[in-house]
Amino acid sequence: MNKNKELFSKKNLAMFGKSYVEQLILHIKKAGKNSSSRLVNSVDYRIQVTAEEIRILVESEDYLKYVDEGRKPGSYPPINAISRWANLKGIPQTAVFPIARSIYKYGIKPTNIIDNTTTEILNNKNEEKMMQDELVKNTEEHLYNTLKNNK
Repeated sequence: MNKNKELFSKKNLAMFGKSYVEQLILHIKKAGKNSSSRLVNSVDYRIQVTAEEIRILVESEDYLKYVDEGRKPGSYPPINAISRWANLKGIPQTAVFPIARSIYKYGIKPTNIIDNTTTEILNNKNEEKMMQDELVKNTEEHLYNTLKNNK
């Protein structure tokens, strides 16, 4: 194993990231949060490797946060966003302010799609085994080469 070789191959990390994005998109659709396809089309991932950790970062439209976590009552949502959503749904523009007021009063329930996706991916035994096998193999190679070079 090359001294600088990673413990996980870029190919497997990319496969994991792609799988996560696919599952997240399925959860968004299942939650009925895909009226414009804008959110679904924006979901992607980026791999960030540092000396301490490997991260797979999910990137998307900012409002994924509100789809996932919901919105607590007490603040008005952006009226223009509600207006665009109403247009897509065929809801009259006269309903936009009452909808915003309802969100102000009652909030929006969370969908927890990010936690659900993470749990589902982490419980996928095939992916987990593949990542574990790769980690064990590369760690063994790294230790062997380190000990061999330190003789």
